[in-house]
Amino acid sequence: MKLPGRKWHVKHSLKAIRVLRQAGARFCRVYEGKKRPVGNAWQEKENTFTGEDEKLLKWVKGGGNYGVVGGFGDLTILDEDDERITELRRAKLPETFTVSTCHNDRHSYFVSPNFDGSIRLLDPEDPNTVVGDVQDEGKMVVGPGSVIYPEHDQKEGTGGYYEIVNDKLPAFVKRGTIKNAFGKFVNVRKKKSRKTKGENRKIETKTENFDIDITEVGMIKEAIENGDLAYKKGGKHGGYYVGAHPVHGSETGGNFHVIPELNAWRCWRNGHNSGGGPYYWIAVEEGIIDCSQAYQDSPALQGEKFRKILDIAVERGLITEEQARVVGVISPESSEKLEETVKTFKI
Repeated sequence: MKLPGRKWHVKHSLKAIRVLRQAGARFCRVYEGKKRPVGNAWQEKENTFTGEDEKLLKWVKGGGNYGVVGGFGDLTILDEDDERITELRRAKLPETFTVSTCHNDRHSYFVSPNFDGSIRLLDPEDPNTVVGDVQDEGKMVVGPGSVIYPEHDQKEGTGGYYEIVNDKLPAFVKRGTIKNAFGKFVNVRKKKSRKTKGENRKIETKTENFDIDITEVGMIKEAIENGDLAYKKGGKHGGYYVGAHPVHGSETGGNFHVIPELNAWRCWRNGHNSGGGPYYWIAVEEGIIDCSQAYQDSPALQGEKFRKILDIAVERGLITEEQARVVGVISPESSEKLEETVKTFKI
């Protein structure tokens, strides 16, 4: 694929920024030729930019890509990965600012006050297949005018670019209108992966995770959506994601694996050889424990630290308070019970 040059990139990026800033959008910097945002806290308001910010405009004019961050100005972004979603959007939602992505899917932008959370759209015939996302606060899509180089295109390896196909201002819609438009694709119950016991003691695959999907947790989810973790078929567990560790990075670019079949992650950094399930990942992502301390029955994940992880899981909406109480953490009867809980659930 022949990619557009710098002049095209700058012209179309600045045009999109001018339109989206009228809807109150905020932006983040994305590395040139890539989909990955600059820095780990790009979604925080103090690390985002308005459409008039000279730092952002200088970055774009210098060839850097950029991202549009959902939630600001009540901006909600529909990521359409399937033609059925695009057809429903055209039939049931108003005409709006729309972008063709680097793989010819669509991003459609809406203003939807009090949207309150993202929505994952799943194929009702195969609930393990994602066909779209409604991105809200804390989520990012690559901005129109951005160019992805082939060496950073982990999906197809061809590279591509994001182009405006409708430059209307983002249309106003109610949250219920968006949910109703995609009916059967919303609230599809995802099939549970069969858990099998792994041979390595570092990864416990019999964990009680209350159906938390490791690919849906925090920075792992973001890395998958941004293409920083690439899916590889094969292996004894059918397939896995591989890339740089989302927290401490990688010199080789491939020190981190996520294995959906085991609902677990693994770090291969020299001296770490660590891993675990969703709760261990929350602990590492939040800086509660070091990555090297993540392994089955780790003494680092007990007492108040374990309690804090469950509190975070509740705050993120990953589990309910009632489920956390089942684990015996929010209101533990004693420290002995807490330690026994850790051993029982082996998270």
